[in-house]
Amino acid sequence: MEKKQGLAEKPVQEQIDGLNTRIAEAIRDTWGASSPEEQLENMATTAASLCENFAQIGELVYERLSGEEAFPEEQAFFYYLINYEWAGEAKAFLLLWRDIFFELQKGYLLLADNLTDAASVHRLNEQSKAALQSAAENLNGFIERMSRETSKRWQFSREKRIDNWRLQKNPWPVYREQFASIIGQVAHLLKQYREMGAAVSVFQHIRREVEQLVAACRADILEIHNKIDQTTAIFSENERAADLPKPAKISNRLEALSGKILAVPRLQSFSIV
Repeated sequence: MEKKQGLAEKPVQEQIDGLNTRIAEAIRDTWGASSPEEQLENMATTAASLCENFAQIGELVYERLSGEEAFPEEQAFFYYLINYEWAGEAKAFLLLWRDIFFELQKGYLLLADNLTDAASVHRLNEQSKAALQSAAENLNGFIERMSRETSKRWQFSREKRIDNWRLQKNPWPVYREQFASIIGQVAHLLKQYREMGAAVSVFQHIRREVEQLVAACRADILEIHNKIDQTTAIFSENERAADLPKPAKISNRLEALSGKILAVPRLQSFSIV
């Protein structure tokens, strides 16, 4: 991932604060979309953008920690905290974003295929938004919470914690690859949604054609039954008159009725195109 121009000149904390603001705005804009398609497009675009933002911050800190420059204890602790702890929290947030994207696209496809109701999808949407907002707030306060020496998570002083981190391999290169992978996964999910959405539209068209065909066939069958009843009535009238029907009369009546019964080529107009 390429660095944006001027990124290195901005203090890392300022970049993190800006990123937290963009996350809040992204959630608001995504859930303000006017259609499912627009919402999912926004989620996919935002996922790629956030992954790049997280990666740029992590990469900058990684380069500084990999250099020869010595930092004050507070600054060093801050940098190590980003690469060793904050990056994991960022990854967890992005995975939640990806999973919610998947659940929403599944809900919209089920709704389009009449396999669920609008109320259920609306409830899923609201729950998803609340989950992301909660996760964003947690990520926003992570650095401050973990920087407090009174935090229960830290059993040692900052100096000892830094010494322990230095003995470990920096996990940032692994996170870097994972962020890139999440971008690809969301893009693939969006592609699947488009393809499946198109397939649902085709099957809905087929369903409507079949329903129309069945209704027409039922109407034809009903009409044929009516004609049969009319034919049967010829014999009933003559039986009541205690007289056998004349062959010429029967022939004329049957010919007239058969002319009204036309075979309709129902399947000729049926098409899935």
